[in-house]
Amino acid sequence: MGKKETRERIFQAALAIFSKKGYSATTTREIAAHAGVTEVTLFRHFGTKEYLFQEAILRFSPASILTDELDEKLTGDLHHDLKLLAKRYLTNAMENVEQIRIGVMEAPRNPELARAVCQIPIRLTSHLAAHLEEISKKGEMPEQNFKLKAQMFYNVLFQNVFSACTVPAIRFDFDEEEFIETLVSLFVNGLTGTEKDEV
Repeated sequence: MGKKETRERIFQAALAIFSKKGYSATTTREIAAHAGVTEVTLFRHFGTKEYLFQEAILRFSPASILTDELDEKLTGDLHHDLKLLAKRYLTNAMENVEQIRIGVMEAPRNPELARAVCQIPIRLTSHLAAHLEEISKKGEMPEQNFKLKAQMFYNVLFQNVFSACTVPAIRFDFDEEEFIETLVSLFVNGLTGTEKDEV
């Protein structure tokens, strides 16, 4: 196997075992055996179990939607762009809900992981806030606290995902398309309204 293939096999093995047993109960010996490599090989590629775990969580985090391909699809039309971001976020999050669940459970017990996980909403919020600022400069909406609005936008989306991570039986009873359309409409109305943010 080449280095890239070996690394990916270790990564996939780790993901499978972490998903099944969680961080604490998983050993590097188990991961290596599952990947068909030695522990030495595992450490050569990832250094520590902690780093491997962080890589697994971050690769599948919703922040992974922030790509050049996504930016090319943003048109500057507020409704279109918020809808695109919401769809991408929810699709990614629901496809990787198990990894998100593990991250939510393990972060309070792992300061390094907690710091890494905290970067996910920061990246998402900063990206959207910067995009809203650009739209505002074109006169499409008044200047306001875009960072706060971006944070609120993703907080609402994460609440839906969090319910699926923690209590799968308690799911919001609505159509996802209707949810996204309602969310986007509310934020478009709020962002383009004439009321100024309170100081």
